[in-house]
Amino acid sequence: MSKFKTGDKVIVSSLTEDIRLNGKVYNYNDFREPGMEYGVVLDAPYDAVVFVGESQLEKNEEAI
Repeated sequence: MSKFKTGDKVIVSSLTEDIRLNGKVYNYNDFREPGMEYGVVLDAPYDAVVFVGESQLEKNEEAI
């Protein structure tokens, strides 16, 4: 079970640095789960961490 849901608001300057979520500090690797290997940072300075599964990446490549 994930500690967060896609689109949760966090403060993070990069995926390699600590993620602050609801007053707790996590590392990007704390959120990694099978099929959720890729993170995208959006909307600085309050970034949404969005994980894209491999199947979605394949669909995106087909669409390009």
